[in-house]
Amino acid sequence: MVPEDLTESPSEPPRPANDPAATRRAFDGLLTNGYQPFLLPWKAKSTPPLDLTGWNGWPPDSPEYAAYVAEARHSLELEARNIGVRLPRDVFGIDFDAYKPAAKTVMQQLVERYGDTPPTWVSSSRGAPSGIYLFRVPPELIARG
Repeated sequence: MVPEDLTESPSEPPRPANDPAATRRAFDGLLTNGYQPFLLPWKAKSTPPLDLTGWNGWPPDSPEYAAYVAEARHSLELEARNIGVRLPRDVFGIDFDAYKPAAKTVMQQLVERYGDTPPTWVSSSRGAPSGIYLFRVPPELIARG
């Protein structure tokens, strides 16, 4: 749900030190729950591998993705990594950066116009209310980015 009071900007919590075992558990947990995780350089969140994202990315049951997962698990034992996730077609993610004044203003305007969002899962390394809010949508829905 969108927080009721967006006037206070939360201080950024300390980033946890890389824990390879926790990262591996998160990667495996995402796989187990039907998501398509992929690895990024430590502390990076951009430039994901092209074959793993978007409309033309490898399907989760493809041999190419299975080979990628095996390689990714091995690399998690060798170096610090971040995890990205390719969302299923019926899930949209709305990124809300509450620490940015312009984002808070836009979110307040959207809530005034359309009402609060329904309760949902939020993915964040910063803490509430910043994060990527996940919503189920009809699988045939195609939205412009």
